[in-house]
Amino acid sequence: MIVVDDASTDQSFRILESFTDPRIKVLRHSSNQGLSSGLNTAIKHAKGKYLARHDSDDRSEPNRLAEQVAYLESHPRVGVLGGQMAFCIGGLEGESLMTPVSDDVSRFLLQGNALFHPTVMIRRSSLDELSHFYDPRYRNAQDYDLWCRLAGVTQLANTSDVVVMYEVHERQQTMMHRNRQRRFALEIQAKFLWNSSLHRDFAVSQLFRGLISLSRHFLAWALYGLLGQFRGIFAKDNPCAE
Repeated sequence: MIVVDDASTDQSFRILESFTDPRIKVLRHSSNQGLSSGLNTAIKHAKGKYLARHDSDDRSEPNRLAEQVAYLESHPRVGVLGGQMAFCIGGLEGESLMTPVSDDVSRFLLQGNALFHPTVMIRRSSLDELSHFYDPRYRNAQDYDLWCRLAGVTQLANTSDVVVMYEVHERQQTMMHRNRQRRFALEIQAKFLWNSSLHRDFAVSQLFRGLISLSRHFLAWALYGLLGQFRGIFAKDNPCAE
């Protein structure tokens, strides 16, 4: 286990130093560098075949790691594996949050982030095919950017299993920086679109579907307006209509 302390100002680092288990490796940044840099620090020091990310306030299911390793061992073409999450508010389990269950999640990426970051296990060899890991320019949506780049070198998958209890609180990055996260996500989608002819074709098809849907709504609105005009004329010319 690799734990990265991003220059915390509370007692976190002192608590981490008190652990004597040799399987735990504690790393500390001299200054706060953000989530992306912290994740990159952990990756650079990791030596395992698979990497599983875990936030300090979430809880993984007891068999999560074993089950995800077994899946990746039996699916050598999959380099990124995610699962489902259950909300946890004040220690109480809530509803599950679902992502698309598929052995080819990349086809969903243009519609948004299709993997829950806290649930993901990544094959190290797939990461090593990239020029860089998490992009520090993205203080939010850095995982979405990574999935879009990994989709070019490996297969991405999601299982239906709930593997993480996701703690919800108001100080979370997702809760505090929603607008910035949406802006970054749009930028990442644009890059993903133009980096792959396959996804350009998909985007064009989605555009036509959107136009067809819009045309249907416009036609329905026009017919509704026309019907209203006829009703007005009928009511005016026919005194029995009142």
